Amino acid sequence: MTPIELTCETCGVLKTLTAREVVEFVAAFQDGNMERLRCLTCGTSLSRPLQRALNLPWPQAPQSPVIQTRRRHVRLPVDLPVAYQRPGGEEGRGRVKNLSDGGLLLLFREPLPPSTGLRLQLHAHHGVRSFEGVVVWNAAGPGAGKSSIAHGIRFTSPVNEGLAVELFLSESFPRQG
Repeated sequence: MTPIELTCETCGVLKTLTAREVVEFVAAFQDGNMERLRCLTCGTSLSRPLQRALNLPWPQAPQSPVIQTRRRHVRLPVDLPVAYQRPGGEEGRGRVKNLSDGGLLLLFREPLPPSTGLRLQLHAHHGVRSFEGVVVWNAAGPGAGKSSIAHGIRFTSPVNEGLAVELFLSESFPRQG
């Protein structure tokens, strides 16, 4: 296989895969290992850009009568500013890139370690929403701090069912006047 370029559908980062990485990504795609195909910048799966670039057929679903997924909540793409406060009072700002009723994908400049508790203020068209959450993972690696780092945040405060859909729709179709 020859090297290819994939563009993340969420953050737009261009990833150039070596021939060896192409083989590894195709194997992960065919095995359904979507974790291996995650964008290191924002955490979104690169499976669809890979599938389109190489015209790969989608992997067959398991023949089990019960299909299990890792996700309990549907993720919806958004692009919203957020302010956060750590337990020690340190404050920062970032961007929400996707949202579900269970948590958020946040981009920050500084890596926040897993298990860090946060108070979040999400700034939407119709006002500020406040939540509490905990960092579940971050994609900090070599060069951290030079660009935004993806963080998976799980809500720890109660969230109304349908919050993600409500915010997605209100941001996608803001009311006029």
